[in-house]
Amino acid sequence: MVVAPVPGRIGEAVALRFDEIGVVHGYIARLTDEGFMVALLADAAGRDRLAARIDWLKHRAAKDRAERRASRRWPPRLPRTRLLLAGGRTLDAFIVDLSCSGAAISADFVPEIGQPLAIGQILARVVRTYEFGFGVRFTRRQRAETLEDVLRPPAAPRHEALLEALALAVARAGKSAGGLHKPATGLI
Repeated sequence: MVVAPVPGRIGEAVALRFDEIGVVHGYIARLTDEGFMVALLADAAGRDRLAARIDWLKHRAAKDRAERRASRRWPPRLPRTRLLLAGGRTLDAFIVDLSCSGAAISADFVPEIGQPLAIGQILARVVRTYEFGFGVRFTRRQRAETLEDVLRPPAAPRHEALLEALALAVARAGKSAGGLHKPATGLI
């Protein structure tokens, strides 16, 4: 299943790019509440190669886990979230991966580098853009045990506090409240 912020149509061709695997071609076979299911376009030998590569990656990850723990990145259990921009605009987004210090985000827009925003209940600042979205650094290092809980959208009182903090961050940085430019491409 592919969890995606942008729905597709059944039968639509998709190309999924994975850093450690490469491009996998398929088509949307079924829509779900969270995204869609993909049927792979590969013969038996291609599926076997893909399965072998995935197994190798799992074993390598388990072996290297202790060495990479300090800056470990992981895909969230629930990747959908909501972004809050200064000025009060909210947007649905998809967390590609995260660490205790930041996250990679996929959305229907790309903010300016340096723009402050909130991801769920966490204040962050955009530090880079990618083909598929953008990367943020949290203003405070987060605890791994509670990080995914605070990535969920806040209740009304916390929402107002986040808006005030964003307004202050924008004023300090001299950035505009909107700050959106070019749409993101290559969303999965």
